Amino acid sequence: MTQLEMVPLDESVSLKAAQLRAKYGLKTPDTIQLASVIHKKGEVFITNDRRMENVKEIKVLALTDMPG
Repeated sequence: MTQLEMVPLDESVSLKAAQLRAKYGLKTPDTIQLASVIHKKGEVFITNDRRMENVKEIKVLALTDMPG
């Protein structure tokens, strides 16, 4: 069963998103999503966006790389 959780966009998440945007040049909505998962200590970020594969702060998996 998949668990989803709403993460408030607080100062901590906003600052992390800004750092990711500056470091990787990603779009703001993408960095907010990444920062939210990092903030909640997520293990992996799954995406269709190959531009996020360079992010070092969390393991990023592309849907196309997943089996099945």
